[in-house]
Amino acid sequence: MKTSYLENPSAGFVPRIAAMGYDTLMLIAIWMLVAGIHAAILGEPGQGDANRLQFTLFPAIVCSTFLFYFWFWTHGGQTLGMKAWRIKVVHENLDDSPIKLSQCVIRMAVGCLSISCVWLGYFWVYLNSNHDTWHDTASKTRTIRLPKANGLY
Repeated sequence: MKTSYLENPSAGFVPRIAAMGYDTLMLIAIWMLVAGIHAAILGEPGQGDANRLQFTLFPAIVCSTFLFYFWFWTHGGQTLGMKAWRIKVVHENLDDSPIKLSQCVIRMAVGCLSISCVWLGYFWVYLNSNHDTWHDTASKTRTIRLPKANGLY
């Protein structure tokens, strides 16, 4: 039986940023692992190896970041940080249908744009009638609050 999220309010600015902070700690650990594997395969970078890092390590870190979010968003709609703050990414039709690869790509790209514009895309929750961010709107997703065990938000 599909669940409807019509009664769930949109997640506010603070829970979104707090969840992102939790997820960043996990991503730092993943990035360290990727860098360690990179060094094990290609050796320690020497002086003048900026190009090698730019064209090998940086794309590996970007891919690992995308895979982190893609996995969690398509398998339950929540990263560990989002679980801690009781927020969830759902399809804009507010049912239990999982979000797709294309939605994840758009969400990540527009989320990066949001951050690069001095977080304006995140502050958009205060201006948008649905309390959506730029990346929610562009990817046709919603980020909602989940109730506590007692049913309160």
